[in-house]
Amino acid sequence: MALLCFLAAVIITLAGCTKEDQSAPYTDNGRIYFTGNATAAQMVPAGTSTGTAVFRGMYDVNSQIFNYQINWYGLAGGMTSASFYGPALAGQTGPATRSIATAQTKLATDSISGVIWTYSKLTDAELADLKNGKWYYIINTTANGSGEIRGQISLQK
Repeated sequence: MALLCFLAAVIITLAGCTKEDQSAPYTDNGRIYFTGNATAAQMVPAGTSTGTAVFRGMYDVNSQIFNYQINWYGLAGGMTSASFYGPALAGQTGPATRSIATAQTKLATDSISGVIWTYSKLTDAELADLKNGKWYYIINTTANGSGEIRGQISLQK
């Protein structure tokens, strides 16, 4: 009888699991994760650089802090500045939303770590645009002053 009860509990538990339950964006303890790879092909108009970048970000809903890191590789020149833009979908352009860094504020390595927090927190509209994939970033270099690579930011799934 105990074996029958155990098997019934396993079947009920497995029946409650569906693939749809796993398709929502990953959210953990009020944290929302973002990602976005950058290439010259995403620039408007498209560029020819072979440089790339990887964006990783996390927004903490409770503290309203947005942490991010960008690592880039193989740019044609040294990074001179980087900014967030939006609202705009892939293939569209939007106004600069926030400056990420300049050559004077970046780390000595090919990366940037930053935070938007309490005194400069994201507005409700900015957060909604970010969650809807309407933010992107551009890295400008000495070789491409108006932008070498662009990365659309999206929810990490």
